[in-house]
Amino acid sequence: MKSKILKLAKRLGKFCAEDILPIISIPEVELQKVLFELKSEGAIKQRSDGTYFCQVETKKENKKLPLFFEFRTKEELDLIIKCFCAEVPVSKTSKICNLSDDIIATFSTYFRKTIYENQLQELDSYFKKKPQQFRLRKFYDKTAYFYFYNEKLFVTESPLPSAKECKSFKPTEIKKFKILYCRIKRILNQNTRRIFLHHHIAECLWRDSKDFEVLIHSLYQMLRL
Repeated sequence: MKSKILKLAKRLGKFCAEDILPIISIPEVELQKVLFELKSEGAIKQRSDGTYFCQVETKKENKKLPLFFEFRTKEELDLIIKCFCAEVPVSKTSKICNLSDDIIATFSTYFRKTIYENQLQELDSYFKKKPQQFRLRKFYDKTAYFYFYNEKLFVTESPLPSAKECKSFKPTEIKKFKILYCRIKRILNQNTRRIFLHHHIAECLWRDSKDFEVLIHSLYQMLRL
């Protein structure tokens, strides 16, 4: 009976005891006992509101992700990621996913941090081989440093150090930089985006000229989901 209930839990992803009582023909007391055993074994987890969820298949892949990922089913994560890639506001995403604004905001902040760190890692690999002189711009009271490699613009919170001579932007790179800078400036017109400014800029650069499906695939790769 335990294996049958676990199989059902995997299929449902998220459920309450009342959801599976009509399906499993056993007394509620016995069902609660089995659920307690499965929870003790780590096969399922339980939230504070009494809801159970099962993420056995993705647990290994998600082990390096923050703890708040483990409390969401695969279906919830898919929806949160799609809403983020579609630029659905936090308040609307929370209604679509039936989760609080704080939870969605936490995911959005982490997504931007991941995007920023991923582009920083890529930039570092280019910079070590061929150092480049940065171009800086101010947004609000903060400075952002930009680099251009492989037809892509990168941003950092501080200049990258190098003992080698740094080359300047090429004319074609300057032209591309000016175009992207105008786009960033237009997008960052909301004062709330001064918090984690460089993460927001990295997000703007990441989104540039990419369609919805490409963004989803890119974010999944960075999160290793």
